[in-house]
Amino acid sequence: RPAMVVKIDNHPQARPQFGLNGADIVFEENVENLTRFAAVFQTNAPAKAGPVRSGRTQDVDLLASFDEPLFVWSGGNPSVTRAISSSTLVSLSPTTTRNVGFFRDRRGNEDSEHTLYVDTIELYSAFTPIFNPPPSQQFEYRAPDEAFNGEAASGVEIEMDGVDVTWTWDAAIAGYVREQGGRPHETDFGQVNAANVVVLEVDYRPSPADSRSPE
Repeated sequence: RPAMVVKIDNHPQARPQFGLNGADIVFEENVENLTRFAAVFQTNAPAKAGPVRSGRTQDVDLLASFDEPLFVWSGGNPSVTRAISSSTLVSLSPTTTRNVGFFRDRRGNEDSEHTLYVDTIELYSAFTPIFNPPPSQQFEYRAPDEAFNGEAASGVEIEMDGVDVTWTWDAAIAGYVREQGGRPHETDFGQVNAANVVVLEVDYRPSPADSRSPE
């Protein structure tokens, strides 16, 4: 089946998020003095993922390698919407799906910006056209008999647009656990964790389509 990418909020009022630990790959993007996640699902399909937030023009180039992925987002301003609509991403928002698969869960949070969630099982059932391809293999892997020349590392500390992120190796789970702002980053299913963490240092600039969107 095709990959499904869900834009997940990382505002303090959005935590704990749902679905992050079930994703195959998660991108953490700089937005405006905060970060946002693009969670890529293909192996798993959680019944609740989110909170779902808006897209950015950077999503087009960042996610195109998944070969026409289903792009789940809350929508965006006209410039971003045009960029998404003219890309290979298949736009699935409350507007384009007529709210199929989307629902609100306030959890005591009265701010509607952080209360939109999606049932990815329902979306896969309703919006997986037979011509949509599965994603290409995204990485090259070491062969079983190939030497491994890496060095042991306890983790990494990163500052992303003012957000302090720490990934620490946890031998008990044979993976890395995430902290943000010096505190464990909890989700609906334990602390955010990953088998592999890739840090990309890139230059950000204002989007030509929408100067308010970094890309």
